Amino acid sequence: MLVNSAIELYTMLLAWHLYDGLWSILSGTGIGAIPFVIVTIKTLLDFQEREGVTSKQIVRALEVKLYSMLFVFFIGVTPFINLYTENTKYYHSSCPADDSSAATVSEKSFGDSGTTLDSEEGRYAAMMGDHVPQAPLWWYVFSRLNIAIANSLKFELPCRADITSVAANLSVAAITDPQLRQEAVQFNNDCWLPASNKFMRDNPEVPPSLKDDDRSYFGSTFFVTQQGFYDSFRTKQGLKSFDYSVLHGDNIQSDGADGLGWPTCDRWWSDETDGLRTRLLSDVKNGTMANSVGEWNGVASSYFGSNTQADDQLLKTAIVSPGATSPATKLAISNSQIDGTYSSLEGWINGAAGVGLIFEGPQMLMEAQVLKAGAPIVQAFALMMFVIVLPLLLLFSLYELGTLVSLTVVQFSIIFWSFLFALALWLNNFLMSSLMDGRWIDMVNTGDQPMEAMVTLWIVRFTYLLLPLLFSTLLGVVGSNLGLGIERSISGMMYGASKAGSATGRQVTGAAGKRMKSGGGKTR
Repeated sequence: MLVNSAIELYTMLLAWHLYDGLWSILSGTGIGAIPFVIVTIKTLLDFQEREGVTSKQIVRALEVKLYSMLFVFFIGVTPFINLYTENTKYYHSSCPADDSSAATVSEKSFGDSGTTLDSEEGRYAAMMGDHVPQAPLWWYVFSRLNIAIANSLKFELPCRADITSVAANLSVAAITDPQLRQEAVQFNNDCWLPASNKFMRDNPEVPPSLKDDDRSYFGSTFFVTQQGFYDSFRTKQGLKSFDYSVLHGDNIQSDGADGLGWPTCDRWWSDETDGLRTRLLSDVKNGTMANSVGEWNGVASSYFGSNTQADDQLLKTAIVSPGATSPATKLAISNSQIDGTYSSLEGWINGAAGVGLIFEGPQMLMEAQVLKAGAPIVQAFALMMFVIVLPLLLLFSLYELGTLVSLTVVQFSIIFWSFLFALALWLNNFLMSSLMDGRWIDMVNTGDQPMEAMVTLWIVRFTYLLLPLLFSTLLGVVGSNLGLGIERSISGMMYGASKAGSATGRQVTGAAGKRMKSGGGKTR
């Protein structure tokens, strides 16, 4: 059996398991045969009101109706196709983070989907026991056909880097080690604030290669590389993370009896072994970004000239991003000790000033990520409920062929959501990349939300939420009309058979009368 996603490996097996249970109740109690009795009685009553209808004609009309009901009963209701867990699978398509090649399609199966859902394999096996779920032939065939159509279209979408997922993960990047966070706050107070005040007083010329927001966090390339800034300041408290070194002038601050180091700010930040930058990066990559650092590296290669610039961006985001992370992972940083007016710092101080706040930009990214993650789950639950109630829907419809066709169209519309969700993700990445032209990173850092981001958000909401509902509604109308048309045809065949029988009866009676009259004339 083919399914659309990892969660459907489990929900669909459960659905068909419950389908079997419900159908066993209906068939075992005889309820499943009630529609045949109802249709038989209803047909007899309908033809009883008609004049000149013989029993043979009624039987012909009943045949038409009962044959269509039996077709639905045996092909569309009665389960007999075994659904083995080892044959339940779906095809997963993944694109490289840097768009360097085409998508790769891998086969995922029950218990081997590569997700945490696999931990439920044992519970499902225990729940089902020796029972193998079964499905009716009609739904087995059309489920495979519908999923094949949806997957074919989904795999036709060209590969595009999933920057929305990367941006969402980036927006919650944070420092998790409490001691490291405290040291980062100390660096901010002992190094970044004095250097920022010096910059304000001296107003030096800034190299054009550095962005305006370079000095918005304490890993500023300008402060690290320019003389008179980080090389002129040092920690005001001894550090356990650095060994005491006379070579680096630590003896100016202490005699070294406690073994604590007193590095200058540039060494404190940039030292390859003990530097704060190295330790902060390690914490972020092995902490909040552990599961997405590979995607970030792939996407970052398209937006940054070097790995160093990409790491600086990742670190800056973890330090100053106003993302929706826990307050416990935020740095208690204040810029209130900076001399000067805020208007002169507006372009680069908002990042540090916004630490701990939650802005709409990161929230928008997280909303898109939630929609992306939740959409397949909603689809899986919708299909599960559809399958579970199928016996009741067909039973209450009196096994009408038109209802079977209508429900098949409805099932196709829900399965087709998987393509619509893939299209929504592609459009989101396309718009984020083309309309914002790399500014999605600034939206993560500062919470800025340009008009393009708002447009993207509304398009994502439409494609994930409204478009599937609109598609299913329109297709439901088509399926309903198609089902009604089939039922009208069956009714026409029934009454057509009775009319034909009546006409034949009248012709036979008329011919016999003529022969009797003709014979009587000759006798006289």
